[in-house]
Amino acid sequence: YSQEFLYELVRLKGRGGADKRKCHTCSKPDGAIYRCRECCVKRLVCKECCLAAHGRLPLHIIREWDGERFRKVTLRSMGLRVYLGHEDGSRCFMPRVDPHPLVVMHVTGLHEVSVRYCNCLEAIPRRQQLLRFGWYPATVHRPATCATLQLLDLFHGLTLNGKLSAYNFYKTLVYITDALGIKVPKVRSRSHKISTCSGFKALAHADAKWHTGMRSTGVMAVCCSRHEMVCSQAVGNLQKGERYCNADYVVCSALQDSHDLTDVLFSYDIACQWIINFLERMEALPEHLQLPDDMELSAAIPKGHCPGHQLSCQIAWAMGIQVGVGRTDGEAIERLWAFVRMCASSIKEMGPGSRADTLDDQFGFHNWCKLIGMGTCLVLYRHKAKVQGIKQTTLHEDFTAHLPSDVVARWTEWVEAWEKDKESRPNPYAQDDSKRDTEAKARYRIRERERLACEAGEMPLHDTSPCGLLTNGFLIEEHQAKLRLLTDGEGTLTHAQASDIQKKRVALARRIRNFRTVQLVYMPGVQAELRRESVARTAALEVEDQKLWLPSDFSADKRSTACLGDIAKKEAEIRKGQCHDALQAMRDCERALRTLAMYRRDETDGQGVRTRAQTSINTIEARRNYNADRYRCCRRALERLEPGGSWRVELRPLREADVTNMTGGSFDIDVLLPMGQGETELSWVWATETGQGDDVIESCRVEWLKSRARSMRWSEERKFLAEEVRRTPITLEKKALWWDERRESEDQSLGDDIKEGIRAYSAQQAAVCRMLSSSFKTLWDLEGVDVAEDDDEWE
Repeated sequence: YSQEFLYELVRLKGRGGADKRKCHTCSKPDGAIYRCRECCVKRLVCKECCLAAHGRLPLHIIREWDGERFRKVTLRSMGLRVYLGHEDGSRCFMPRVDPHPLVVMHVTGLHEVSVRYCNCLEAIPRRQQLLRFGWYPATVHRPATCATLQLLDLFHGLTLNGKLSAYNFYKTLVYITDALGIKVPKVRSRSHKISTCSGFKALAHADAKWHTGMRSTGVMAVCCSRHEMVCSQAVGNLQKGERYCNADYVVCSALQDSHDLTDVLFSYDIACQWIINFLERMEALPEHLQLPDDMELSAAIPKGHCPGHQLSCQIAWAMGIQVGVGRTDGEAIERLWAFVRMCASSIKEMGPGSRADTLDDQFGFHNWCKLIGMGTCLVLYRHKAKVQGIKQTTLHEDFTAHLPSDVVARWTEWVEAWEKDKESRPNPYAQDDSKRDTEAKARYRIRERERLACEAGEMPLHDTSPCGLLTNGFLIEEHQAKLRLLTDGEGTLTHAQASDIQKKRVALARRIRNFRTVQLVYMPGVQAELRRESVARTAALEVEDQKLWLPSDFSADKRSTACLGDIAKKEAEIRKGQCHDALQAMRDCERALRTLAMYRRDETDGQGVRTRAQTSINTIEARRNYNADRYRCCRRALERLEPGGSWRVELRPLREADVTNMTGGSFDIDVLLPMGQGETELSWVWATETGQGDDVIESCRVEWLKSRARSMRWSEERKFLAEEVRRTPITLEKKALWWDERRESEDQSLGDDIKEGIRAYSAQQAAVCRMLSSSFKTLWDLEGVDVAEDDDEWE
């Protein structure tokens, strides 16, 4: 049908089937050359009939047939005059004529209209005459530009849902008016701008974009983590980043009308630091913002941000282990920023008043969307909570049944005591990492044994101990690895880079010479190996490629004669600690990478900022890969020193997939790692982080506590949802009654027409609340949702 559609569209460009001989309205034989684009019937009429039909429709688009085609003409050029001030439609007998046309912005474009204002003895100001006609004036005195209420509604909807800027919306109106940009009415405005309607004020100045410097660098907001509603008086500007003083003020401002609350939990991505001295900082705020002393305050890290924190923070501040939060994830504020992010480019160019009004409008629309969607959401959430609640409870009961009852009782008593007093009680989710070896611990043990040997009368072979020799060797080994990274890169080195590398090589060569002096004392066999290398060498060897000949570099049969004492055992002991240190460094890098990746995705705008964020990610990835290579190097040394040692159980071969696998890298309450399934595999890199030891029962404690937390959170969620289903209609009815109480205005000076408008508006708002409540109840009845009775526990 494409050709048929094309022909029909082309047919509209001509006069079509209209009667070309006479006017369709008055049957006048000549002059039927006008057609209205907005009227449904595409009939041809004469000039007089066209003006008569559009006396109260001055914003329609008129086309005039010039013998070949239709061309656009304005009703003003045809002689139409719009009379204002008389609501019965009659004309004022002594109107006031404005010498300049009034520019009216409408959904059909920009229009120049000749207006006649009422100038009777009881005439009202021009602005009121325009408002009663449905046109919103740009200025209070002598308005020269207006916008129709339909246009403001359209812009409001577009900026809320599509985040369309006022400038782009205005350019769209210009394009609709005249795609060539030749005959576009100039939007004129005078002083005394209106501040009550941000929508029109933005439109009136949309054709003048400006950059006068930013008064603030961003905004901070507080919203309900449960229902994601932005709180009242809970948005504030940031001047120099996200500082504690901004957060303290906005939080206390949001809670200043909620001092009757007894328990408040703050979900904040840096809660582990922000909450520490919050009460002390609050004392510096105005007295009316300070929270009451009997309000219990606690904090947690949102679930999406928690994996980026250290393990010690996660086990104390994770959202999933906080009592009374249900299944709240704490990321409501991030979803709020995602909702308003698209309008950031237009907001940053606004003045402070327009910016505040626009943000307030956006947040209000966000709250409205959450409210009208609550009925469906509660149905879905209750169904999921019912299924998961039964599942998690069953799993936890099965887990508990396979553990000794006395152990379960001890763990339960421990965790319940910690939940009541987290400051003084030990954290049951923490595992003893003192059993995890490190290089520093290994060196300390070796030095302590060497000290005891000296006290026992054993004379050292050199002032530098074997531990000191190995430490120097490991440092040289690390410098060699870093120097190889500099020289193995792609591209040609600059003169400055080549000079810097040469300096590093000279310093490293000096260090190796000093190392050899002590090495020959404890490892006399090195001399023969160095001489053999010198004879076999055919080309010069750079200092970073020279072999150090540590005990692990010898074969097992040569090591016993080349090395004196137990220096080989000491190297093995230190190498184990180095492996653990490298694994921990990899874990820290992987957590940092996850946090940076989230920041780049959610918090950065603009190519430059994203590029800098990517540069930081690349740097951390290089550090992670370096530690992975270091682990592999140390493990190869261990295989040569102790081929069949027990260390192989814990220090396994490192695959590339193990390096980048984040599964198990965070203290995750929500994720159940499947047993015997191949879809999700817990990397051994994370499994060895806690150093659980040989006590199998005790090693299950954290997993049992996680299982308990999951079961409790889903049980809490079911109770919350049942109560929310009960309270939602009650809240809506209470709001409807609130509107009913405002039907009658207390201002007796208002006219009857304004009082009637107030009654109608209040009745409309009350009806909306009751319609929402009714639709929710109907939906819940269809879905079989039980509405709980009043429960004294929630009072």
